[in-house]
Amino acid sequence: MKKKWDLGNGVYAEDLVYEYGANCNYEKFPSHSFIIDVDDNCWKEIFTSEQLEKISSDGTPTFVEHNNPCQEMFTCFTKIVKSIKSRTHSSSSSVPPALFSPPSMEEEELIIDALWKKLTEYASINPRMDFDKYWLQKAMSDILDLYRWRIIDWVKSSESEMDYTTRLWSITDKVFDNLFLEAKRDSSSVATTIVDNKDRVITGKAPLPRKVSSIRPNLVISRNGNEYGAAECRKDDDYGVGKNEVVGTGLHSHKVLKRMMLQLADKCDRQEDLLRSLRIVFLGQSHTHMHVDSPGGYICRVRSTPRYEIGLRPSLISSGVLQILQRIGRILLIIWCIWWIQCMLI
Repeated sequence: MKKKWDLGNGVYAEDLVYEYGANCNYEKFPSHSFIIDVDDNCWKEIFTSEQLEKISSDGTPTFVEHNNPCQEMFTCFTKIVKSIKSRTHSSSSSVPPALFSPPSMEEEELIIDALWKKLTEYASINPRMDFDKYWLQKAMSDILDLYRWRIIDWVKSSESEMDYTTRLWSITDKVFDNLFLEAKRDSSSVATTIVDNKDRVITGKAPLPRKVSSIRPNLVISRNGNEYGAAECRKDDDYGVGKNEVVGTGLHSHKVLKRMMLQLADKCDRQEDLLRSLRIVFLGQSHTHMHVDSPGGYICRVRSTPRYEIGLRPSLISSGVLQILQRIGRILLIIWCIWWIQCMLI
């Protein structure tokens, strides 16, 4: 598409992004590839507040609201945790609020047992009929075991990323099973590999160039060679400011997601109305979720959810685990919509 994204008053997003990238002394891949991460503070120096609002809000919402079949379960779990915590505080009503201590281990066990009891009330959920509820029931059961046996304590403090992946992130992988998606670890992105090796041809005048090793996300979500998302599932890296997370989430992930986006666009014959509907998802290592779309011109936009922590205690489930699981459910909906759009074109 040759038309640029008009931000009003004759200002085009591509022109300002290009000007900014031309003045960067170090690699700033998002600007060099016309990617705007709306949470990147650098853009506050380039765009006005009105322009940033348009960039952030144009096109599709970050996460489309829908009738979540699991909402009743999420609501029940939240009420159970809140109820037990309020009983704990009410029993300490004579103690000034500032002196409240965290729930005791005995009270934490009460939360685990109450949530487990509620889970059993749902009995056996048919995975073919209600996959979302089936996955959530299994995920919550696994998470309660992590709390019940104190596994989450040593996993989060362990040096091993493999322990973190197998114990925690594997719960996330299984949400894509009913779409017959391939959630593969230790796998290169096809879209990225193709771009990085586009000049690898036999000329007859020089040896065949060596294949370039592309960025390998920790997880690639694909089906039949089409890639719909990726994930970086390392342990928390210095509270989100370590080199691995800053480079992985702020630089490498943008590169991979845009190339996945362009690959799907090619499969859709670059039809503009369909291109505006495409979104590629990313699950961050600090439990942030982002997606890439193209609301106008040839800009790719990145929008993210807040960062959530998996708390070390069951009393923190409502503000951590449940928020993460709800976001994962919405990401599943996004991938399903994109997959459906693509199937209609075949």
